[in-house]
Amino acid sequence: MNYRSSTRVHAEKAKRYHASLARHFARKVPVDVTEDSAHVQFGMGSCHMSVTGNCMQFECTADSEEALTTVKFIIGSHIIKYGELQTVEVRWQDMND
Repeated sequence: MNYRSSTRVHAEKAKRYHASLARHFARKVPVDVTEDSAHVQFGMGSCHMSVTGNCMQFECTADSEEALTTVKFIIGSHIIKYGELQTVEVRWQDMND
């Protein structure tokens, strides 16, 4: 079974934050980057990050609920490190197959 969850975050500097997140994760885990998207491969799952205008989209996948929870925690905790986003509540929408 695939476990999936997604969230959207709006920010004035969305493209800059997206690029910064991709660079940060690339120092620790494999990341495939294009101009407007990045695929981050963690040991327990993955996250596809994309940006369009002022909207960042995050789609996480894993093989178990526990692993998905870990991926969502990692992504969510990094999103709120940016000044503009420190008060944002990251709301995930689960889409399990």
